[in-house]
Amino acid sequence: MNFLHILHFAILAFIGFMPLYPVNILKHIYYFPVIIPLLWVICGECPLTAAHGRNEARDSFTQSIYKKFYPDITEHNTDSINALILVSVVCLSTRKLIVKPHTHFGQIFKV
Repeated sequence: MNFLHILHFAILAFIGFMPLYPVNILKHIYYFPVIIPLLWVICGECPLTAAHGRNEARDSFTQSIYKKFYPDITEHNTDSINALILVSVVCLSTRKLIVKPHTHFGQIFKV
C-alpha cells in the first residue's frame, strides 16, 4: 500500500470520526465534509483517486471498499452512500455544536 492509499484512509477516518471530536476542535473543521464533494465536482473525481489511479476494474477508492461487502455495487450507489455518510457526519456534528455542545457522543442521539 503506497502513501496515497494511506492518506486516503486517513482522510476517510478523519471525516468519519468528526462527530466524536471535542467541540473546541469541531467548531473549526465542521465544514470539511462540504469541501470534499466540492473538490469532486471541480476535479471531476476525487483528486486522490486520480493521483493514485483506479484498480483494474476501474473502481473508485470507496467503491473498492464497498465491493468487499456488496460485490455488485454500482458507481451510482457508491456516490449515494458517500453522500449519505457525508450528510450524516455534518448533521451529527452540527447537532453536537448547536444543540448540545457540552455532551459526549452517546448523548448526541438522544432527543
